[in-house]
Amino acid sequence: MNRIIVGFLIMLLFAPTAYTEIAEKNVIFTTTSQTFALISTATGKVSLSDPFISVKLDQYTMRANNNYKPPVDVLRYKIGLAFQQPNGQWNVERWSDAVEVNEIIHPGQTKTIKNYETVIPIDGLPSLKEYWLVLAVETKINGRNGYTYANSRKGLF
Repeated sequence: MNRIIVGFLIMLLFAPTAYTEIAEKNVIFTTTSQTFALISTATGKVSLSDPFISVKLDQYTMRANNNYKPPVDVLRYKIGLAFQQPNGQWNVERWSDAVEVNEIIHPGQTKTIKNYETVIPIDGLPSLKEYWLVLAVETKINGRNGYTYANSRKGLF
């Protein structure tokens, strides 16, 4: 009987947590709207290790749309864990830290971001099945702040 209890306790000790570790998976961020003033495209790797999601971008470009005349003042960017609300709109559950850019990009110009790595906390979330990643860039155009977005696909986890 004691062996059964000891065996059960050992199994509990090594049982997976809410999220098991996953090997790195490829992730691609694309912008669904080509009407944004700034269009982001990125590729990289994503991995899950409770209580964080790790994101490593190996290629990331920001391109100022030629259809806009004023330059785009790129303030900062960050990656979030997004979900769809019951009303059909999406929202972000958690964000990574923001990275300051503070650079002006003129129409048609491209800025390359190299080797960006970040983590997003996932503690307390019951499941990641319906989530996806969103790359948000805060901009200022003609004195007005706004955001442009690029998304990964759903079902990364």
